[in-house]
Amino acid sequence: MNYKRFLGPASATLLLIIVVTLVLAPGAWATSKFKTLYEFKGPDGLHPYTGLIFDTQGNLHGTTEVGGANTWGTVFKLIPNPDGTWTESLLHEFGNDDDGARLPIGGLVFDATGSLYGTTGAGGSGCGTVFQLTPGLDGNWTERSIDNIFCQPNGPMILDGAGNLYGTTAGGGQYGYGDVLKLTANADGSWTESVLYSFTGGKDGGYPGMEWPQHGSLVFDGEGNLYGTTSAGGASGDGVAYQLTPKPDGSWRERILHSFAGRPGKTPVAGLVFDRAGNLYGMTLAGGSADAGIVFKLTPGSNGKWMYNVLHVFSGGKDGANPWGSLVLDAAGTLYGTTTAGGAYGGGNVFKLILGSDGKWTERVLHQFTGGTDGWNPYAGVILDAAGNIYGTTYSGGTDGAGVVFEITP
Repeated sequence: MNYKRFLGPASATLLLIIVVTLVLAPGAWATSKFKTLYEFKGPDGLHPYTGLIFDTQGNLHGTTEVGGANTWGTVFKLIPNPDGTWTESLLHEFGNDDDGARLPIGGLVFDATGSLYGTTGAGGSGCGTVFQLTPGLDGNWTERSIDNIFCQPNGPMILDGAGNLYGTTAGGGQYGYGDVLKLTANADGSWTESVLYSFTGGKDGGYPGMEWPQHGSLVFDGEGNLYGTTSAGGASGDGVAYQLTPKPDGSWRERILHSFAGRPGKTPVAGLVFDRAGNLYGMTLAGGSADAGIVFKLTPGSNGKWMYNVLHVFSGGKDGANPWGSLVLDAAGTLYGTTTAGGAYGGGNVFKLILGSDGKWTERVLHQFTGGTDGWNPYAGVILDAAGNIYGTTYSGGTDGAGVVFEITP
């Protein structure tokens, strides 16, 4: 039909703009580019609480909190097939280990030799373990606990260049408010734990992550300083962002970068991420005008102080609410993350924040979880591959309600 004949040039142009706008609407794009890669069913794992990591071959690895043959959680691997499907392989099923390790909730990290490390919320002395999974020549993986003194260990842990592991605990420690810990590998295969800092629950912070669920991951800067958040403590009791600096005598000094206080953001439960300029980004579980959480930025100043800015306030509506997982940055400086609640259906979303030429950040929702085969309640953040594809997990949803692994293609 010749629309110009009926509408005239101006109206036809307007109609074309409307059609293009509808086609390019964020919701339409998000729906058409979302794909469920795998749905858990129980015996193969149940409720992936943590996020994913890649190996060097492009396979995805993660954990499920429970499920598996022994019901106490799994470590899984997803292998891409030529036809676009993915095949799951279980690397380990917790529950029958001599150390009693169970409930893997802290995420995974690879070392240079291809061994995996993670944490469990129970086992060992009763408060959880740090475990190592080592691949064998026969394709099987061997699990062992390398530390069982942790109490409510968070994750994922991180590695330094020497192969030492660093992590936090959501509770326990000298004052009962959690620790920052280091594990050093010994020549005989054992590991030595050292406490870098014990939180007092006062102005220095308390409970990195939360008692359950737990995150509280750490990040290094280029000078070997550690950065993280606590969900409580600080000047107002709403948590802090902190820096730990190593001292010549081997001890570490804490410095508070920001104390959270109510409406401008409170209760940060996830870790921080650096951009190339040395700025830090993170989210809070609560705070903001709707008490649904915020996205923030910390900028280092020449005077040694850090400036705090709120980049986005979640409304609790379609833009999401209550983010638990950490953010991730792409090469262009765009931020990606998830919310566990909110969205059009109440089950959370995947979003990105884009920095405009005017210095303002704009949120775009990439997917809103419906609770169907696409999943529900993503507690972890997302990861990106080299092509900019986004991968993540949801705690529940899917055909059997056991959670899913998903991909969003830009």
